[in-house]
Amino acid sequence: EAGLRSSFRRIDNDYLVEEFFDATWNRLANLSNDFNYDEDIHALYANVGNKINKFSYQLGVRVEHSRVLTELLQTGEENDRTYTKIFPSAFMTYELPNENNIQVSYSRRLRRPRFWDLNPFFTFSDSRNIFRGNPNLDPEFTNSFELSHIKYWDKGSISSSAYYRSSTGVIERI
Repeated sequence: EAGLRSSFRRIDNDYLVEEFFDATWNRLANLSNDFNYDEDIHALYANVGNKINKFSYQLGVRVEHSRVLTELLQTGEENDRTYTKIFPSAFMTYELPNENNIQVSYSRRLRRPRFWDLNPFFTFSDSRNIFRGNPNLDPEFTNSFELSHIKYWDKGSISSSAYYRSSTGVIERI
């Protein structure tokens, strides 16, 4: 299996706060926000799998090129995040006697910051809840390793697994 996937996202967030004073609407600059978000993601992927006797495997790779451009129009603040990354994956299964399988797997994933995570403008829900994004956020990357056992019966199955995940660049709320 192989393929190409592209996605394009454009969000223009024009948030205007005005105050009515002396029969005139006046823009409150410190509370208004005009923020543009442009995201282009292109991914090329390939997977191959096979079964040889009691051993089966699936190997995959995805190469992804991402470009995220944010712009706060009031200040002219622009931030361009462009990167190309490789994401491999591997799943290997061995059939044991008595309808038991053991599987080992590895995968690398990413979590991109979302639109609101990158918008540097303050949003006030109330006097105690203030949210502001960080346009300098990079994606979070996770390497996952897993060892699983599966037992099959005629009417069902049960599985157990142990896993380890290591993440870098973790996106956190403060």
